[in-house]
Amino acid sequence: MRLPLLFLHILAGSIGLLTGTFAMVVRKGGNLHRASGNVFTVAMLSLATSDFCLAILKSQGLVTDVSGPERNACPGSQSDSPCPSTWETIVAPSGSKRTG
Repeated sequence: MRLPLLFLHILAGSIGLLTGTFAMVVRKGGNLHRASGNVFTVAMLSLATSDFCLAILKSQGLVTDVSGPERNACPGSQSDSPCPSTWETIVAPSGSKRTG
């Protein structure tokens, strides 16, 4: 499920970059400007929707990072264990005593 969404995301972003640039280059108010602006809008909506879906999949743990543990390891760490998230570093584990 992740790969088709990722391809859609990349494709929509590429189309958005091209048509957005084209819309800025052609004369404002012309048919080319209007058509490229419409394609740009659809591309950006597709980009945002696919990004939203990918974020939901990742937050639910349905998507794992395909880059491998060496890219997820904490910088300077001697182990391959992933870095704690910001939430894990701020919130104390249940059952621990907080000082201060």
